Amino acid sequence: MRTISYVLLCGALFLSVPSLRAQDQDAEGCKDSAIITRMPGSTIHSCENKEYEQKSMPVSKDQDGNVTEKKVEGEYHSWDYGTRDGVSEIQVFRNFETALK
Repeated sequence: MRTISYVLLCGALFLSVPSLRAQDQDAEGCKDSAIITRMPGSTIHSCENKEYEQKSMPVSKDQDGNVTEKKVEGEYHSWDYGTRDGVSEIQVFRNFETALK
């Protein structure tokens, strides 16, 4: 099983949508995102939730490879998911991208 992490700053970005996924194999105290549905067959290895946090997020990269970051603030949620064998990173990314649209 591969591990893929998701980080969301919900205070400035997201609306709530109910989640219907089973959580019987997830880490204790962890539950799905209110907006991003997990890939079928995946489990939550760990999670972190904070009422308010400040993080730097990459926004661009110049020709020399230098990364420009922007500080964002708001509610903070992080999930470490393990996916079933055969799930590609692009599948996970597209699932995440579609949910945000």
